[in-house]
Amino acid sequence: MNRSLSVLLLAFILVVMIFSAGCDFTDDFTISYFENYTVEGFSLNAESVRGIQPNKGARCSSSDTVLSVTGECNKSKPFNVKITINDGAFTDPQELNGNYYVLSVINARTFIRIILKDKVKNDIMYIDIQSWATKRPVIDSYNINWYRSFVGGQISTDKEIISPPNDRNSFYTIERIYSTANLILGDVYTETMSVKAVQNCPPVINNSTGGFFIFSLGIGSKQTSYTPYGGNTVYSSGCSLGINQTEFNIAAPVGEYFSELTTNFVGSIFNNTSPFTVRVNWTLPYTPLSIAYSYSNTTTYTGYGYFTYPAGSSNKVRQAGNIWGGSGYWAYAAAPSGAEYGDYFYAKLFVNTDVTNQVLGSKSMSFRWDYHVTGTGINPNYGVSVDTPNTYAYISNSVTYTLLDVY
Repeated sequence: MNRSLSVLLLAFILVVMIFSAGCDFTDDFTISYFENYTVEGFSLNAESVRGIQPNKGARCSSSDTVLSVTGECNKSKPFNVKITINDGAFTDPQELNGNYYVLSVINARTFIRIILKDKVKNDIMYIDIQSWATKRPVIDSYNINWYRSFVGGQISTDKEIISPPNDRNSFYTIERIYSTANLILGDVYTETMSVKAVQNCPPVINNSTGGFFIFSLGIGSKQTSYTPYGGNTVYSSGCSLGINQTEFNIAAPVGEYFSELTTNFVGSIFNNTSPFTVRVNWTLPYTPLSIAYSYSNTTTYTGYGYFTYPAGSSNKVRQAGNIWGGSGYWAYAAAPSGAEYGDYFYAKLFVNTDVTNQVLGSKSMSFRWDYHVTGTGINPNYGVSVDTPNTYAYISNSVTYTLLDVY
């Protein structure tokens, strides 16, 4: 091996050793200190903010699995932050001196922002590390929706997407896009979530065998955009929004009735919530109906979200619905790659025909989902009163199909 190659190899080894052991990033290390934060509407402000250089000896060190930041400045208490890097994401951040809560670790692509809250005072500190972020693969942020522990939000409906646009038979989706935005210490956070009402129903049934009609309401995509003051917008998957307080109702057309109803839920259950409540209305098959919320001849079933029609009665189940235990059933998870939705509510009904009162040909069956779009954070309240973002919404539609005579 020639001498020049040996020198290059030695230099490379030294660089790797220094980086692995940790490098002093003080020159690329800035602190913004926000004193006495206050909530104004959906914004978080501070009485004063100042940029501060860390005192000599402040240090950022890293490995493949840990990012550590230690130091202090003339305004703050000493900090010693350790952040785990696991599976391409920042996780389990801790401030080991016990002076601060670690609210968030945001990868803004050109810098890493660590957000700390003083445990005693209503002060927040940003620690920004510039050079480290640009030398690494993209690492997902930790708790980018940290501000939800301080402020609520106004939820708006951005748009509705219908797919396929000209065919209401068989598989059909109505997608509703919701968003909310907050101004947080000069930065803008915007959350977006799609909710999908999917109907999977047969285009044709006959008056002998009937058919299953399936309806679901689920979470599609979720995203948070973050625009730091004077900086570029970055995007992260996920947001704090979800849906709960969900109810489904459906009415059969003249001559049809429901002989079976099964409901289900995939998501999170909080506060030992009450069980599913299935409601059914018994009416004559020739009576015209619309979706009802005040069930006049009601039988209620709780617990398993399942109902079967007892044969032999002249009255049939013409209206049916399900209530998912108030606010305790919460759909939050977004759709994984390639899936229609993530967490969801589900109703499956078997439709039969009362031949004596049948109306053949084109039929229409109305249904409706009622729900609340709401939000939450993963941190406790920090000295301010927080109204959780919450708005009532509904999606209603009709299923068209053809009833054939096989007798």
